[in-house]
Amino acid sequence: MKKKRFFLPVIAAMILLAGCGNQTVEQAINADKGQAETDAGESVKKSKHVKKDTKKEKDTELSDTEEAEAVEKEDAYFEVKSLSDSNDQKEDQTEIFVSSYQYYTITGGKGDQAVIDKVNQALNDDLSKAKENSDSTLAEAKSGYTDYQAYQETLPKEERQKFSPYALYYQSSIVRNDEQVFSICVRIDVNFQGAHGDYSYHCLNFDAQTGDVIGWNDLSDDTKQFEANVISLVQDISKSEDYADRFYDVDTTDFSSAILQDGTFALTEEGMEIVIDPYIFGPYASGAFSFRLKADQLAGIKEQYIFKKI
Repeated sequence: MKKKRFFLPVIAAMILLAGCGNQTVEQAINADKGQAETDAGESVKKSKHVKKDTKKEKDTELSDTEEAEAVEKEDAYFEVKSLSDSNDQKEDQTEIFVSSYQYYTITGGKGDQAVIDKVNQALNDDLSKAKENSDSTLAEAKSGYTDYQAYQETLPKEERQKFSPYALYYQSSIVRNDEQVFSICVRIDVNFQGAHGDYSYHCLNFDAQTGDVIGWNDLSDDTKQFEANVISLVQDISKSEDYADRFYDVDTTDFSSAILQDGTFALTEEGMEIVIDPYIFGPYASGAFSFRLKADQLAGIKEQYIFKKI
């Protein structure tokens, strides 16, 4: 299956609800966000699956710039720890690039250690991709700063302006953590000094018993029928009054090619949430699109992925 684009041109967050449940992916991420964008060393608020420990500790496996805050689970299957680090770059004492990363690692719990290691490796790989993009953003920042200096030299001193640094923020949130599924979603914000910042979402779903990533092909024994049902449900939601006027053209939208991509869905306690980044379904002003589907609407989904209340 074609890999979803990592960065997409985007706008300020604007996600509408469909269906029912506790909170959207965006709300969960914002609940975790805390001070991560402005000070990666500060502790971040935890999702509903973890609670904060008052004791901070240094993770010896991390670099000197990374700080870890121990967290304990409430009713979660895996015990997790929230980590954060940052990387700021200066040229001539001027800050030209800032980045921060808030992410999770599994430290224990009820899962098998081999499963924990497998999930952690996938989470680390995802973070590494973001940091690779950070390297390219830094290169752009250096080039942009060179152009900025050249332009400022042409202006009178009283008209010169302070350089606005490029930025990249990686913010993750746990959406589900039980004996069946571990789901985590990530929001990436970037600022390339354009008219506005950009952001995108992607989610990772894991089978809590095997550590395998759950993709569209894994959700049902009849993949084609299941996917057709999901697309039909999203199309129905899209024609509602709250959604229709946000599309470029809801009647000609190619829902399948946009939705059936890696990272577009999260398995939630209520069922499934599909998140589509801005500019795919609608223009700048429409923001991102969120479609929330209840478990009883997901005909054909494997029983193992439906949340079971204790």
